[in-house]
Amino acid sequence: MGLSIGLCASLVTAPSAQAGFNGGYLLETETKRFIRAMKTELAAAGSHGQRLTASAHIASQLVPSFRSGAKQTGMKQTGVKQTGATMVTAIEKSDKAKPGQARDVTLVPLELALSQVAMQVGSNHFDEIKAAQASGNGQVLTLRKGHFTMAHLFAMTRTDELRKAVTRRPDGYGLHLPVLIMPAAHLSIAGEQIALSSSSGAFIINLGTLGIEKAAIAGMAEKSDQARGDGAFKPFLMTALGGRFAARDSQFSHLGFGDRPKFRGLSFISGHLFPKQSFVFLSNNRFDHVGTVELKGMRDFTLSNNSFNASGESALRIEDSMSGQIIGNLVMKSQKHGLRVTNNSTRITIRNNIIFGSKEAAIFVGGGATATNIVDNILLDNKKSGIISKSAACPTIHGNAILRNGVRGILSENTFQLSLKSNVIALNKGPGISLLGGAVQTDHIIVEGNRFERNALGLGTSDISNITLKNNDFSKQLPALFSGEMTFYLADYLKRAGTLVKGNLSPFIISKPSHVADNGVSNSGLLLSKFQYCNDG
Repeated sequence: MGLSIGLCASLVTAPSAQAGFNGGYLLETETKRFIRAMKTELAAAGSHGQRLTASAHIASQLVPSFRSGAKQTGMKQTGVKQTGATMVTAIEKSDKAKPGQARDVTLVPLELALSQVAMQVGSNHFDEIKAAQASGNGQVLTLRKGHFTMAHLFAMTRTDELRKAVTRRPDGYGLHLPVLIMPAAHLSIAGEQIALSSSSGAFIINLGTLGIEKAAIAGMAEKSDQARGDGAFKPFLMTALGGRFAARDSQFSHLGFGDRPKFRGLSFISGHLFPKQSFVFLSNNRFDHVGTVELKGMRDFTLSNNSFNASGESALRIEDSMSGQIIGNLVMKSQKHGLRVTNNSTRITIRNNIIFGSKEAAIFVGGGATATNIVDNILLDNKKSGIISKSAACPTIHGNAILRNGVRGILSENTFQLSLKSNVIALNKGPGISLLGGAVQTDHIIVEGNRFERNALGLGTSDISNITLKNNDFSKQLPALFSGEMTFYLADYLKRAGTLVKGNLSPFIISKPSHVADNGVSNSGLLLSKFQYCNDG
C-alpha cells in the first residue's frame, strides 16, 4: 500500500485525540516532535539494530502506509533480499572456499595496485594517495587467492616483513597498509571492529569478494592528521572490476578522501566494456560521517534499511546505473543532496525512505536519468527543494510527503514526460510545485491527486507546452494557488473546478506553443533516443 492521497491526508490536518503520532501529523509542532523523537531514539538506542528498529518504528507511526508497506519493501528483509539473492548467495557460498595460505598474502608496490583499477576509475588523485603513504615507496597488502578472516590474516602477518600491516586492538584489528583483494580472494569481516589508519594511508580495494556482517569499519584519525588540516587523507573502500560486496548489520564511519570521485567514502564501480559486473548489497547498516556511498555502472543492486548520518557530500550518488532499489533508508543531515541519481541511470526505484536536513535537495534526479520511480518517501526540512528533476526523462513522483523544505517542494526543469500524483506538499517556503521549461513540444506533464497546503505558492509554470491537472486539492493553499504562467489560467480553473477540495473531476488541460524546438533533441541537448525506457517501464 502506498502513500495515497487518502492515507496522506492526515499529514496536514489537525492532530487527532490519539496519543503520540497516531493521528494527524503534520502541523509544524508535529514535525518538530517527529524530529526530536527520532534524534532522541537514535541517540538512546544501544546498538545499530536497535537504532534501525527505532527509526522504522517512528516512520511507521508517522505515515500509516510506511508500516503496511514495510513488509513488502524490506523492513523485515522480505522481498529486498530476493533482489540481491544471487550475489549474497554467491558470497555465502564462497565462505566455504579453500582457506588462503600464507604464501597468498604478499606485499606489492602501491603503483601496481592502483594500476589494477585505473581502467575503471582513471588515475586522478593517484599522486595524492601515494603521498599519503607512511613510507615513500608505499606497499599494499595483497590477498591473492583463497578465503581469509581477520584472525586468519592477523596470524599470517606475524613475519618481520608483514608485522606492521595488521595490529591487534582491544575491540578488533587495525590496518596500517592499504589492502588489495584480488579476484580469486575473499575476505570476511564478522563481529569485529576494524580501524583503518589515516596517517598510514590505509584503504581497501576489493576486486574479489568482501563480506561484512555485524562489524564496524572506521577511519582512525590521529593527531598528525589534525595538524595537516581538512585536506588530510582519509581511508576509503572501493569495489571494482567485477568485485562483489555485501554488508549487513554493520557500521561505517569517518571514511572518504574529501571530494575526490571514487575515493570519497564507499565506491562501487563497474564498466560497460569490462566482462565482469561488480555487485553490491547493503542492508541494515549505519553510515556516520562517510563522504558518500557512490555507485557507478552498477546493475540490479539493493540498498535497504540503512541509515546515513552527516554525510560529507550527497549521502548516496547513483551514476550510469540500472535497475536498482533504494528502499527504507533513513538519510539525515547530508552536506549536499540526500540522494543523487544522474548520468543516464535507468529504472532506479526510490521507495519508503525518510530524508531530512540535507543542505541541498532531498532527492536530485538529472543528467539524462530515465524512468526513476520516486514513491512513498518522506522528504522533510531540507534546505532547498524536496525533489529536483532536471534534464531527466519520465520520472514518476507518486505518493510522497514533501514537507517544510527551504525553497520548493518539487522543481522540474527540462524534464520529459513527468508524472506527479498523490503527493502531499505542505509548508514549503516556496512553490509547492515549479515546472520550468519543457523537454520537447510534444511533452506532456500530469499533475493529479496532489494535496497542497500552506506552501508560499501553490503550482507555478514557465514555458510548459502541455499540462493536465486533475483532482488536486488546493483547499488549504489559498490565496496563492498559482504562480508564473499558471496565473493566466486561474479564473478558468476556478470556474471549472467547482470545489478546491476535490479539484477538477474532469481533466483541466493546458496546451500552448512552446519555445522548445521539436527536432528530436531536448531543450537540454539530450537525444530522445535516450528515453527508450519511458515506454517499457
